[in-house]
Amino acid sequence: MNDGKTDRTGRYAIGLDVGGTNVKAVALGADGRVWNQREVPTVDDAAGTWKADARELVAGIERELGRAADAVGVCSPGIVAAHAKSVWWMLGKMEPSMGFE
Repeated sequence: MNDGKTDRTGRYAIGLDVGGTNVKAVALGADGRVWNQREVPTVDDAAGTWKADARELVAGIERELGRAADAVGVCSPGIVAAHAKSVWWMLGKMEPSMGFE
């Protein structure tokens, strides 16, 4: 999703929002402009389907932009573990995300 005016040759990062309804991804250039964005419904099952969907969102953006992101950040509801690398507690909704790094 390029507006035709945005220079997409510099550094960029992908933000991933893992929510109870949708998993969303956005690619931002160093100037804060949106280079690409997409989303899929969250599949909250025991297999953790949302994990594969999240990886594919990131991979799809990287494929479209022709290179890997310089950074990927993830946000998710729940209580963050002390080591700040995963969700420690989120019972009742998206339990497979607990401990996912």
